[in-house]
Amino acid sequence: MGGARSPHALTFLPRSDVRSPLRRIIGSIATTAIVAGMWLMLAPPQLGGKMQMLAINGISMEPNLHAGDLTFVRRSSYEVGDVVAYRSELVGTILLHRIIAIEDGRYSFQGDNNDFVDPDHPTIDAIVGEQVFRIPNGAHILRVASSPPVIAGVVGLLLFVFLMRRDRGGVEPKRSITMPASLRTRVLAAGSAPAAPVAAVVLVAIAFVATGIGVAAATAPSTTRAASTGYSHHGTFSYDATGPRSVYPDGVARTGDSIFLNVSDVARVRFAYAFTSGAETAIRGRIALRMAVSDAAGWSRTFVLQRETPFDGNVASVVGKVRLADLGRMLARLQQQTGVVRSVYRITLQPAVELTGTIDGVAYKEAFTPTLPLEYDSLTLRYVPQVDAAQDLLAPTLEGSVAGRSFVTAPTLQIAGRAVPARPLGIAMAVLALAAAAAAWILLRAAKSASELDVPTRMRTLFADRLVELQRLPEESSVVIASASGFERLASAGEEPILEHADRYGVSWLLREGETLYSFRVDTRSDIVLTPDVEFTKFLAGH
Repeated sequence: MGGARSPHALTFLPRSDVRSPLRRIIGSIATTAIVAGMWLMLAPPQLGGKMQMLAINGISMEPNLHAGDLTFVRRSSYEVGDVVAYRSELVGTILLHRIIAIEDGRYSFQGDNNDFVDPDHPTIDAIVGEQVFRIPNGAHILRVASSPPVIAGVVGLLLFVFLMRRDRGGVEPKRSITMPASLRTRVLAAGSAPAAPVAAVVLVAIAFVATGIGVAAATAPSTTRAASTGYSHHGTFSYDATGPRSVYPDGVARTGDSIFLNVSDVARVRFAYAFTSGAETAIRGRIALRMAVSDAAGWSRTFVLQRETPFDGNVASVVGKVRLADLGRMLARLQQQTGVVRSVYRITLQPAVELTGTIDGVAYKEAFTPTLPLEYDSLTLRYVPQVDAAQDLLAPTLEGSVAGRSFVTAPTLQIAGRAVPARPLGIAMAVLALAAAAAAWILLRAAKSASELDVPTRMRTLFADRLVELQRLPEESSVVIASASGFERLASAGEEPILEHADRYGVSWLLREGETLYSFRVDTRSDIVLTPDVEFTKFLAGH
């Protein structure tokens, strides 16, 4: 150790770099090229890049993509057949589907495992990027790797290695760290305290636990909650036929009555439809009515009573006529041609309602196709109630629900059974982790710096405000302390003045505790650098 150190600075000397300038230049160029390449390939949009990472949920892109895969998409030009991520306004999230058409600047998408086209037709502004590559089960792996215990363990290990390297001189700052003398004295005193290593370990533990919690808070996802919105289809079948009052009380056979073929030529059938929901709806659709005639052997024939008719709104109706005489003649020809005589045929009314639109802003598409069976024989057309039917066939209903508008709530983290807001918690943990890591580093550096000081400098630094210089030693006998560390512990336990006497052979310190005078001396005639743990018995033996 060369010249004396400044009493107002902790000075750390840099390691010499033995690498040649040419190797340093080549290494710098290679590192810059690698970093630039990685940046161009993997930088996210938030940092000016074009790459974005997405986790796959659902089965719409099977068998090419599975739930739990991790896929990377990149902004590019897009063509039909590309697998592209886009922001869906109707669903309220990002979807990854294949482009099936591009018309007038709008894109049509469909999942590989879906049998329908996405209701969105976004422009290029809503497209996030084209799939570049995927990592099977990458989302599951990332979820485990980003869990608080794993993050805390990794961060703690890195922090521990970093601090240990600094403490051993493996990493050295390249300039001095200066601080006021009073603060430096306190720092060195803390570093030389017996509990300093334990305190440093505790601070490191606090730092990596806080870091783990902070990272978990920072990566906690926002909660997207979709309110379920219910809806119902309601239908009503009805029929009627006119005839003499002698057969029908008011001259009309109504729903539930038997229609006698000998007195009624035409039966009018009607289906009324209504769509209901507690949310705001925008519904349009098409409605049609068909009639199927069949027998027990499996023969059937379908007739269109009313072609598809478009409608707007939540209600619609369709009406058709069954010409009973024509139906009778058709069945008679059938029996004549086949030679098979049936006493009863089944007449099935088949309305079909196809709906599209939105419910509470969410895209909706569905069909409602109830049926009403009637029996036809040589005398009547009648409705026979079904005893085991789950609902009234004359008034069919169908209920369902869609995921309503999505509500995004701020991310939270569960701590001790309570949901704590993740953002302020993350900031607080980041501050705590930095403070604990800085305190641990300062403590370790102080311990290292204190151990490197020669004994006189160390004493004058630790007890600068308590030292009193003596011109000569007192005649009074004293209890000799054998080591510097022992004298430091004794002096640190109280606030009494410490007497210092220097001569050409060494330096002596005296401390009075009650009636007892303690002394410690170090010989300065040697060039040996002494540390607090070196025993001074040999040096004190001659005094």
